[in-house]
Amino acid sequence: MSNETQRPPFTDPRRTDPRRNILWNNVGITEDVRVDVAERALNSGEYLMLCSDGLWEYIEDDEMQRIVVAAGTPQAACDRLVALANARGGEDNISVIIIQVND
Repeated sequence: MSNETQRPPFTDPRRTDPRRNILWNNVGITEDVRVDVAERALNSGEYLMLCSDGLWEYIEDDEMQRIVVAAGTPQAACDRLVALANARGGEDNISVIIIQVND
C-alpha cells in the first residue's frame, strides 16, 4: 500500500479523543434552536471548506490544504479529497463542500 493511501498516524488529540464524534448541537430535537455564528472576512483566492468527520478523520489539515490549492477547482479538490479518504478506509459518511472566493 502506498504512503498516500495509508491513514496517517494522527498526533493531534482532537483527532483521537473518544468523544470526537459526539454532536454538541443539532436541529430538530427541540423547538429551541441554538445557532453558533462566526464571521471571518475572506479575500479573493481564499477557500472555505466544510467537511464531515468522515473526511476529517482520514486526512490531516495540512494535506487537505495542499490538495485544495493544487486541485485547480473546488470540484476537483472535493473529488480528490473524497477519493483519498475512501482509499484510506472511509468507514463513515464522507462529505465536503469547498467554496473559492473570487473578485
